[in-house]
This record gives sequence, C-alpha cells and structure tokens, in this order.
Amino acid sequence: MKGLEISPENKQVEDAIFTEIASCIDDSRNFVFDAGAGSGKTYSLVQSLKYILSKYASKLKIHNQLIRCITYTNIAAKEIKERLGNTELVKVSTIHDFLWDEIEIYQDELVSIHKEYLANQIIKYEKELETEKWADFYREICDKSVFKELLYENEELYYKNKNKNAADFRSGMSCFDSTYLKNINNFKQVADNILRIRKYNLAIENITKKIKNAKIDYTKVTYNSQISYDRLASMQFSHDTLIKYSRQLIYKYETLQKIISDKYPYILVDEYQDTSSEVVEILKVLSEYASTNLLIGYYGDRKQKIYDNGVGDDLIAQHGNLIVIKKEYNRRSAKKIIDAGNLIRNDNLKQKTIYNNCPNGQINFYIGQNIDNFINFFRREWSITQKNPLDCLFLKNEAIADRAGFKEIYDFFKNSPYYSGINYTYLREHILSKEAEKLGKIQSFLYYLIDFKNKLNNPDTLIPELINKNVLKELNMDELKSLISNLRKIQGDTFKTYSSSFFRMLLSENNSVKRALIPFIKEEKINSNESLCAYLLDELFGNYTDDDKSSENISKVENFLNLDILYFNNWYNYVSDKCSEDIKYHTYHGTKGDEFDNELIIMENDFGRNNKDFFSNLITNLSNSSENDTPKIKEARNLFYVAVTRAKYNLAILYTGVLNDEQKHQISDIFGEIDEVSFQY
Repeated sequence: MKGLEISPENKQVEDAIFTEIASCIDDSRNFVFDAGAGSGKTYSLVQSLKYILSKYASKLKIHNQLIRCITYTNIAAKEIKERLGNTELVKVSTIHDFLWDEIEIYQDELVSIHKEYLANQIIKYEKELETEKWADFYREICDKSVFKELLYENEELYYKNKNKNAADFRSGMSCFDSTYLKNINNFKQVADNILRIRKYNLAIENITKKIKNAKIDYTKVTYNSQISYDRLASMQFSHDTLIKYSRQLIYKYETLQKIISDKYPYILVDEYQDTSSEVVEILKVLSEYASTNLLIGYYGDRKQKIYDNGVGDDLIAQHGNLIVIKKEYNRRSAKKIIDAGNLIRNDNLKQKTIYNNCPNGQINFYIGQNIDNFINFFRREWSITQKNPLDCLFLKNEAIADRAGFKEIYDFFKNSPYYSGINYTYLREHILSKEAEKLGKIQSFLYYLIDFKNKLNNPDTLIPELINKNVLKELNMDELKSLISNLRKIQGDTFKTYSSSFFRMLLSENNSVKRALIPFIKEEKINSNESLCAYLLDELFGNYTDDDKSSENISKVENFLNLDILYFNNWYNYVSDKCSEDIKYHTYHGTKGDEFDNELIIMENDFGRNNKDFFSNLITNLSNSSENDTPKIKEARNLFYVAVTRAKYNLAILYTGVLNDEQKHQISDIFGEIDEVSFQY
C-alpha cells in the first residue's frame, strides 16, 4: 500500500514505545515486546540492536563482548543480518547454532553427558525386551546368550537380508533355527533392540577407553545441523538433543553460566512464542546468575504461537520479572483486516492502523465446496499475474502437495508405517519445511540429490557451489571443463534412472568426479539403487509391518523411485521457495512472517487425524475471550489469526464445511455478510 501517511501524533506514540525498550536496555531490565501481526516486530528488534551498537559499541569492544540475537529459523536470521548490515559485534543465529557455539569446546563434559544418555537408552531398549508384546518369543528362549552371539556373528548378514520378503529373509537367515523365524516382524524388532544395545554398550566402552579411530573419535561429540535425528553410537546428535545437553551443562556448571553471560551482556530473542520452554529455562538461569550484567529481551506475539513446544502464553510465568511492552499499531494491513484480526485473537491487545489515510481493504467470507472455482474467480477478479501473484493458504499438507505438484511423493511417505503412529506429526516438517536442514532424514538425502541436479543444469550456478575447493585446487582449466562435462552426463527421466546415472559416476574410476559428488551424498552407505532401496525399506518399513507385506513394501519403494523426476523437481522448488507461477501455495504454518497483497484462505474443517472439527469448534467459540480457550481451540485460533493477518489489502476466505445459525452469526460479526456461492462462471 503506497502513499500512506503517519500523523505526527501516531509517530510520537510509536517512538515512545521504542523509548520504553531503550530504557529497559539502558537499565538492564529484562523485557518482553509483545506486539500483534504487522506491527513491525522485526524492525523493532533491528532498531534495538542498532540502539545498543550506537550507545555501547565502544564498551563492548573494550570488554571483548558481543550482542547475541537468537532467531527461530535461518531464514529469519538472514533477514535480520541483511537489515542490520555489517557488524562484528552482533551474532545472529538460530538457538541451536548459539548453543553449539557456546558448549562445543566443553567436550569432556559433553562426552560425559552423552555417555549417560547412551546408558539410559540401553535401559530403555532392555525394558522393551522385557515388556513389549513383540518380544514374547525372545523371553521364551532358554539360552539368550547363545541367541545373542549368533546374532552378533551374523550382524552383517542380518542387515543384508533385513528388507527382503519373508521367504527370502528366512532363506538368508538360515543360520537361525526356524522356530525363531516364524514371525519375521517380531524377530526384527528383537534383533534391532539387541544390536542397538550392543552398539551403545560398545560406544560406552570406547568412550571410557577414549578410543580414536579412522571413522569415529570417541573423545568428542558433534552436533550435526544437517540431520533431524541422532546418531548416538557415532557420537552425533541433532537439534532436540542439543538443547537437552545444553540445558544439562548450563544448569550443572556455574562457570559456563559466567562465561556465556560475560560474553553476551545483551541477548535478544526473536519469535519468543515459538521458543521452547527448555530454551527459556536456559536463558532464565543465565539471567539469574548475571543479574543486572545481562539483559534479555523477548520479541514476539503470544497469539502467534503455532508450534506445540513453544512457550507461548507461559513466558512470563516461566521466566518471571519481565517488563511487558505492548504495541498496538499495525503497519501492514488495511482497516478491515486489522479489525478482523482483533476479533479473532479476542484478547487485551487491540490493534489499530498507524496510518491516518489507511484504506478499508477487501475481506469476504464464503461458504462453498468448489475450491478450484473459488481460486479461479479471484485469479480473474484481482488480475493475478507473476508480478501480482495470488497466495493460497491450505490447512492440510496433502492439499499443498497436490497443488504444488508432488502429491505422489507426499502420499508415499504419509502411507508408510513410519509415519503412521506418533511420527505422523513430523510429516509437515520432514517434507514441507522451507529450510532444507529441517527436512527428515530420507527427505534430506533426496533433496540434496535434486539440488545437485538443478544446480548443475542452471547456467547461473557458480563452480564452487558444485565442486568443493579442495577438488578445484587440483584441476587446471581443461580438467575442470572435462569434469563439468562428465557431471552433466548424469541424466534421467525418473528418479531411479537419474540416481542410477549419479551412482555410476560416483563409483567410476575418475577420482575428481567421485570427490565432486561426495558432498551431495548425505548417507555414506548409499552408493547404488540397491542400497537406496534397502535404505528406504529399512527406515520406512523395516520394523512396522507383518511378514506377508514384505513384497508389497518392496513394490511400493520401487514405484516411488520410478516416479517422474518432475515430481521431485516440483517438491524441490516448493522447499526452496523457487516457484515461478502466478499462484503460490502455502500451509498456514509456513506463512508466519510473510505478507501478501492478494490472499485466499481455504478453511477446511478437518485437520489431521485427531481434529475432525478443528475450525467448527473455533467458530462456535470465536466471540469468547481467548483466555478461556481449550488447547485445541487455542491452536485453531492462533493459526487462523496468523493466516488472516498475512493479508495486506485483498483477502477472501472459503469455508468448506457447514455452519449452523449460531456459527453464521459469529462469522458475520467478524467478516460481515456471508456469501454462499459456488463461483460458477
């Protein structure tokens, strides 16, 4: 929205709000800046960083200190760095990078914690062997030590045969008595637990002996930001375990509390509402130790909490003694959208526009089933082009995958046994994350292969993006041209034919080619389509299905690998946010921080397996104070608020369910007249 004016009075009030923040900074009083959507929270955060630099840069340099800014995503960190400009006094990163920066050097203590964690995992797996129903046959074995030794001796054979169908598995594992192989699924569950226990015990033994070898250094542990799972026996851990280890270290060692708080007299936290409670606990411990020598400032909006582990409404209760600074001005949206947002969140923060000539905007609520006609109607109504795109928000992951052109990929993972239980909640992040490092284990491997393919075929790709510096140093210009020519021979119309071509190059005798491809392999054991197929079977189907489904599972994996490479390109473009179409599709969760000129919200009632009346229950309670919401209604209210407040001017909502009279009344109070049309034109 151009040509908008801010009155001197409004500007004065806005400046006074920042003066409150500056006062907290000057007096080293911890605070929370709580502001609604479109209020300029990121601007205020950057303004705070610049204020600290303007007043205290010299003092920071003298004491060799830094300002730390913690963000929720790498994308947010990049944006803040760009707005802030070059400075060596501010370190902007995700919470994971911050924690690892501070604890990495304490390897003796970390290894001790890791060793204890391994021991606890052993207890867990041993308990499963005693209590799980699938271990019945193991508990009936008279001489368990003989069974274990036989399994240890044939461990390599077991993994070689693990993903074969039942008949072939029994044939391949004929070293075991047939009575053990009556139920292959039970055998695999038991075998995996026994081998894990052995592997973890061996790791503990090697840690105790401080063993170092070519593959693993047992005197240190490593945080791997590229994976979303732990490799405990290999001395590697991922995001959640990093926070767990950090919390233990910082709680336990006062010296570490002193070092961190002395190093960073200012710690500012972006999107506090989605910061985990464990992280808030860490910051509270640092704050209590340092007292007035450390300032912690939280920036966010409690009603924009959309992730389960975020601290949200509980920040003040958990941290305590925070000065609350609120901002009611909105700099993003037209009046109608601001008013609707206020009624949706329905708490004590009521936004108003900062502009004295803010337009009313357009917001309409419809009931109907024909989503395609709805989208096409507004595509024409709002004159949508690539330069004036239409952003469509869907609640369900499946809808995004379908419309973005990779439904077959999504369905393969969704229908695998791995995602059938508690892991179902990981589907969104594992497949639809806009940050590649947060993709799931398997998805990450697939992503980097497609990333290589697309970079290789993009004329704008720089050579160092394809070939690491060590390889480049060894090559003259002619050799480099030959290497690029060889790499471009990797082709394929399906993922399987492409990966076959890739693996042939990887296993070629050309050392330069092999070394150039290795960075794009995220799983060392995968070097052929056979090993890739086994990997997928092991991770997604390994211990989750009955014997008679082995052949069916192999067929599913084969069909997946034989999908057209186009589906993988579409998925890659979605994750990389490289869509060039005039219509862009988003999940509600994936839009936080975004703003759209032309926005459509598809409001489907069902969300996941346990939310069959997700929005229906919210609509029934829309006018109630949000302070009285149940957890489910709070989740729906926050998501809906985030979705609606992305809009700048044009917003239309299509509800695909059925509303009773009371619900229609609730909706009309917020959005005005409800239009029940099918958009036939």
